[in-house]
Amino acid sequence: MNPAPVAEAPAMSAHAFRLEARLSVRQAQKIDSANLVWIKSAAAQTINITGPLGVQVAKISQSSGDAAMLSRGDAAPIERAETVDALVTQALGVTIRVERIIDWVQLIGLPANGETVTLKIDGTDWQVSAETTQQLRGQIIAQRLVARSGDTSIKLFIDDWQNLHAPQEHVPK
Repeated sequence: MNPAPVAEAPAMSAHAFRLEARLSVRQAQKIDSANLVWIKSAAAQTINITGPLGVQVAKISQSSGDAAMLSRGDAAPIERAETVDALVTQALGVTIRVERIIDWVQLIGLPANGETVTLKIDGTDWQVSAETTQQLRGQIIAQRLVARSGDTSIKLFIDDWQNLHAPQEHVPK
């Protein structure tokens, strides 16, 4: 069965957002799970990755124009890289461009009906689907996202999403 083709998405990716999600990464017989909180603004971004019991696995941070830094727990940064992608690869053990994940969360390049599409990322084919969708703060986004390439599978369960540049609905306290 061939994956469905993707029409050009009309939406633009959020450049400032807050994402809370649960993550599962499977490579061959190894399965890891984590929680992540990713906050990005025009000036900086931080990705906090914690284990299932809340213990910090990694914190990746980067300010505009600076190298990305990886720290674990309360320790000083232990690794530096030019891109956040390199440190996410180190922390999670899977190579993927993280800005693509934000596009997928927003259904950019993906059909909202759960169909699988094949996307080429840095020369590698990924089969990606938004298996379920949800509406959060007035935006339709993925609820369960699955990406597969070879023996690698990434599953993302989006718990909360906020486009920090979009008009926000008023939520009474």
